[in-house]
Amino acid sequence: GWRLPILRAMAGEEINSIVARLNDLARENTTALVGCYAGADQFGHLTDAIELLQTAPEALLPAVTPPSAAPRPITGAQTAPPAGETLAELLDRMRSRQPVTEGDPLPAALANVLGDGVPAATQADAHARDEADADEAEYGPATPAGPDPLPQWAEAEETASLEDAGAPTVQEYKRDYDGADELEEDDDDLPAQRPRVAEYVSAGLRAATQWFAHLPLAAARDSFDRGLKSLGTSVGGASRRLAGHMLPEHDSDPEFSVSQSTLAAIAIATPALIVMLTTTIYIQLGITRQFRTYMDGAQFAAAQARTASDAFAAAPSWKTALEQLDQADLLRPTDAEAAQLRTEARAKLDQLSKVARLPVSDITPRGFPEQGRITHLLALGSPLYALEAQANSIYRAVQTAGGYQLDEGFKCSAGSINDVAVTTLVDMALFETPNFLNKEAIAALDPTGKLLICPGDNTPAHILPLAPPDVGWTAPTAFALFSNRLYILDAIGGQIWIYNDVSQMGASDAAEDSAKQPPLPLFGTQPIALQDVVDFTLAQGDIFLLHRDGRLTHCIRQTASNDPICTQARFQDDRPGHASGAQLTDLLTPAAILFFPPPEAAFYFVDTGIAGAIQASPSLTVQREIRPQLEPNQNLTAFGLGAGRQLLFAAGPRIFAGERP
Repeated sequence: GWRLPILRAMAGEEINSIVARLNDLARENTTALVGCYAGADQFGHLTDAIELLQTAPEALLPAVTPPSAAPRPITGAQTAPPAGETLAELLDRMRSRQPVTEGDPLPAALANVLGDGVPAATQADAHARDEADADEAEYGPATPAGPDPLPQWAEAEETASLEDAGAPTVQEYKRDYDGADELEEDDDDLPAQRPRVAEYVSAGLRAATQWFAHLPLAAARDSFDRGLKSLGTSVGGASRRLAGHMLPEHDSDPEFSVSQSTLAAIAIATPALIVMLTTTIYIQLGITRQFRTYMDGAQFAAAQARTASDAFAAAPSWKTALEQLDQADLLRPTDAEAAQLRTEARAKLDQLSKVARLPVSDITPRGFPEQGRITHLLALGSPLYALEAQANSIYRAVQTAGGYQLDEGFKCSAGSINDVAVTTLVDMALFETPNFLNKEAIAALDPTGKLLICPGDNTPAHILPLAPPDVGWTAPTAFALFSNRLYILDAIGGQIWIYNDVSQMGASDAAEDSAKQPPLPLFGTQPIALQDVVDFTLAQGDIFLLHRDGRLTHCIRQTASNDPICTQARFQDDRPGHASGAQLTDLLTPAAILFFPPPEAAFYFVDTGIAGAIQASPSLTVQREIRPQLEPNQNLTAFGLGAGRQLLFAAGPRIFAGERP
């Protein structure tokens, strides 16, 4: 409510002509007038200027000029605006006018437009008044402690009555509360004299649209380019100064320049690098906290185990400690504290479960392939044979003063010989003498029922096709040679097939060649459920079938003409926490069963899950668990019996040996 009273005080009776002139110019020169006003750095008060300029005379003048207050005629000192006056001339004339008194407060918008023509005190009052208006708009009207400003229409009415009294002051536009009721009644009588809100909104939208269309975007781009150039100059100068200290004197002023694209890349990469470093630190801190959590859990479990009443009662706590250490090792595999606690926990459990951790040495033959997966091991005195599944080859190594050496002359691989092909090698065994070669050899089986015979003296290999059963082969997976008989396990077919007179196989007389005679079924004409059998072996004429769940089937055959009698074998396990019964519960992933002959006869149940084997007596009494001390990243893939007390282990393409406990 300050615009018209103050303009009237500044311009006197000429205010009507000035306002009319401003409105006439604003209709056709709004863009130029706003641009001029914005060019004077008055962006903070642009809204006030637009509101004043876009208000129609018919909306403003009747609201501030009561019927009783007729405008005075223009005197010589107050000349009317000349015809054809331009916007610039009008603004210059307004800037050149002096205010009536220095005590009259002006709005900051008008004070800034008038510039130096307004005294400093008046400008200060104007700014103070604008700040008060802003506070009232944001926080609401303050509780008055004195006179309250008049509304715009009341100020205009009172101003008209006081024009003859001389120059008005700010106090003359105030009122106290004694006349509040009367003024409110007058306010009710003049509702049509107040400016309409829709007109202000429409005018503001039009002015804002034009203002946005004239934004100095090109200048902003130029400012950004100048900033990049300044940054490049700073970086280049720093680089030259650094080079001047580091390089010889004649190269002390090298030219360095950094392109704007490089600077932009640096600006983008810097926050990304900061985020990456922050994330890394956060992850490391999280890993440390998680590691300590697992270690605290393992130490707490170990403390409980140490205070247990006996070793059996302490076993669950030691197992919990090992589980926590397994999680801790995933975060810090080489932590010394965790390794020490693991050694203690493992030793306690090993003692309780009769686990023998066997020290082993690497005996991998020199020249052996570095890649592969050994699935079967066999030692016949000095020679060592290894079946490598990926290459479908059997390698032979001989022992020398410097260890095992690969026998390059031994060739035994899947392929074709005399138009007969062997595909995949699934198992191997010693092909004892007497045989059709009259020499010791190694025999390997493929799934189509063919034997690959490889002599030990490095003479060429032979392929011996076997006559298939009357029902055909399904999927042979293992075989064994015992007492001049050949036993082939066809687990999916539910049968074990027997070839007699192995010594006559391959004989030149076809009538005597047992390989050309169909095999006999071990279980008669009625197959049994063998689908979960992973391996079998013969022990002193009895057949033992190892199932995937740790069960063992024992089959006894009284005569060759009778069907065998098969029963579920029973294990005797006296270890604390283990139960005797038809199943070895410690077996996780049974892979093979081997029998070591007398005088130290024993069964070995190979388990790749525990990376070892469970040793049992011929009466199936559990004696111990044998676990080779392999590296953490080495998984057991094969187990074999060597000469004497030697035990063989394979981990991928590597071979290890240890002494049986």
